[in-house]
Amino acid sequence: ASLPASAHAARLGGDEFALMVPNCNDACAEHIARGVLAAVRDADLGSAVTSRRLAASIGIAFVRDRNMSVADALACADDAC
Repeated sequence: ASLPASAHAARLGGDEFALMVPNCNDACAEHIARGVLAAVRDADLGSAVTSRRLAASIGIAFVRDRNMSVADALACADDAC
Protein backbone atom coordinates (compact mmCIF):
# COMPACT_ATOMS: atom_id res chain seq x y z
CA ALA A 1 0.00 0.00 0.00
CA SER A 2 3.01 2.31 0.45
CA LEU A 3 4.16 1.94 -3.14
CA PRO A 4 3.05 3.71 -6.31
CA ALA A 5 1.43 1.58 -9.00
CA SER A 6 4.54 1.94 -11.18
CA ALA A 7 6.82 0.33 -8.56
CA HIS A 8 8.26 -3.14 -8.99
CA ALA A 9 9.14 -4.97 -5.78
CA ALA A 10 11.26 -8.10 -5.41
CA ARG A 11 12.53 -10.16 -2.53
CA LEU A 12 16.25 -10.70 -3.02
CA GLY A 13 16.53 -13.26 -0.25
CA GLY A 14 16.09 -13.50 3.49
CA ASP A 15 15.20 -10.05 4.70
CA GLU A 16 16.42 -8.10 1.67
CA PHE A 17 14.05 -6.48 -0.80
CA ALA A 18 14.49 -4.19 -3.78
CA LEU A 19 12.18 -1.67 -5.36
CA MET A 20 12.43 -0.24 -8.82
CA VAL A 21 10.39 2.92 -9.30
CA PRO A 22 10.56 4.42 -12.79
CA ASN A 23 10.73 8.20 -13.17
CA CYS A 24 11.27 8.80 -9.45
CA ASN A 25 13.18 11.90 -8.39
CA ASP A 26 14.75 12.70 -5.01
CA ALA A 27 11.48 13.90 -3.45
CA CYS A 28 9.57 10.87 -4.75
CA ALA A 29 12.24 8.47 -3.41
CA GLU A 30 12.22 10.13 0.01
CA HIS A 31 8.42 10.03 0.16
CA ILE A 32 8.35 6.31 -0.73
CA ALA A 33 11.16 5.52 1.73
CA ARG A 34 9.34 7.29 4.57
CA GLY A 35 6.12 5.41 3.72
CA VAL A 36 7.87 2.04 3.65
CA LEU A 37 9.65 2.74 6.96
CA ALA A 38 6.36 3.76 8.57
CA ALA A 39 4.63 0.61 7.27
CA VAL A 40 7.41 -1.59 8.63
CA ARG A 41 7.50 0.24 11.98
CA ASP A 42 3.71 0.07 12.39
CA ALA A 43 3.32 -3.56 11.26
CA ASP A 44 1.06 -5.61 13.50
CA LEU A 45 3.01 -8.70 14.52
CA GLY A 46 0.14 -10.11 16.55
CA SER A 47 -0.48 -10.31 20.26
CA ALA A 48 2.17 -12.99 20.85
CA VAL A 49 4.96 -10.62 19.79
CA THR A 50 4.03 -7.38 21.54
CA SER A 51 7.55 -6.81 22.90
CA ARG A 52 9.18 -6.70 19.44
CA ARG A 53 9.08 -4.14 16.66
CA LEU A 54 10.33 -4.33 13.13
CA ALA A 55 12.95 -1.97 11.79
CA ALA A 56 14.47 -1.39 8.37
CA SER A 57 17.22 0.48 6.63
CA ILE A 58 16.88 1.82 3.12
CA GLY A 59 19.53 2.63 0.55
CA ILE A 60 18.52 4.71 -2.46
CA ALA A 61 20.34 4.58 -5.77
CA PHE A 62 19.33 6.51 -8.86
CA VAL A 63 20.01 4.64 -12.09
CA ARG A 64 20.45 7.19 -14.83
CA ASP A 65 22.68 5.09 -17.07
CA ARG A 66 20.53 2.73 -19.14
CA ASN A 67 23.57 0.48 -19.57
CA MET A 68 24.09 -0.06 -15.82
CA SER A 69 23.70 -3.70 -14.89
CA VAL A 70 21.18 -4.83 -12.30
CA ALA A 71 24.06 -6.09 -10.15
CA ASP A 72 25.73 -2.66 -10.23
CA ALA A 73 22.46 -0.88 -9.41
CA LEU A 74 21.86 -3.19 -6.45
CA ALA A 75 25.45 -2.69 -5.28
CA CYS A 76 24.92 1.09 -5.33
CA ALA A 77 21.74 0.74 -3.24
CA ASP A 78 23.53 -1.62 -0.85
CA ASP A 79 26.37 0.91 -0.44
CA ALA A 80 23.77 3.62 0.25
CA CYS A 81 22.31 1.52 3.07
